[in-house]
Amino acid sequence: DHKYILVNTINDNTSNKSYYGQSSIYFFEVLTGKFTKFNLPEGPVHDFNWCPDGEHFIICAGHLPSTVKYYKKNGTFEKDIAKGNFNTVKISPDSRIVALCGFGSLKGDIELYSLKDFSLIGRNNFFCCVNFEWSQDSKYLLGGVLSTRVKVDNEYRIMKYNGEEVVVDKNVGEIYDCIFLYEENEDVIIEEISGEMNEPDEAVESAEAYGSEETIESE
Repeated sequence: DHKYILVNTINDNTSNKSYYGQSSIYFFEVLTGKFTKFNLPEGPVHDFNWCPDGEHFIICAGHLPSTVKYYKKNGTFEKDIAKGNFNTVKISPDSRIVALCGFGSLKGDIELYSLKDFSLIGRNNFFCCVNFEWSQDSKYLLGGVLSTRVKVDNEYRIMKYNGEEVVVDKNVGEIYDCIFLYEENEDVIIEEISGEMNEPDEAVESAEAYGSEETIESE
């Protein structure tokens, strides 16, 4: 409903407490012009995302192991989802599952949690993964080791919402990107942006879809 905005700020001056400076998240209420600062764990803000349905948002913050927090859309803290070596938050399009990942300089751990009861529903690991995205039907995740990061051992993988792998293709040469493409019938296909097109795996072909400032306390 466009009433609330999350604002990420970085203070790079200063204190000798951190080489990277201090990052914070503010909650901005559009109708009142009020900014409210979240009381987050000490350390950087790694990632934050709104759920696609607009009812909640998630913040991943703090020195590793970081803490992943779940809030209502009005900024009310609801629950700590998990704590671990995470720096990436990927929420499914239907807002029912979140993938918490440790990419970049981390080891590639992936944990998937239900946003209904916050139970852990699956794990995986994808070291050196660069892009990692949900399919539109929230049933699959696609990730790739791309030549933008490493020139050898490029690959792409497709896994189910619970982390179970259904496609692993390591014989692809250099990959610059990999994405889900959608046809009119919404069947999911995979395109490698490398000048070639590989046939989709049968498991995928059979899928249905190829101001004033306050502090918000977190318990």
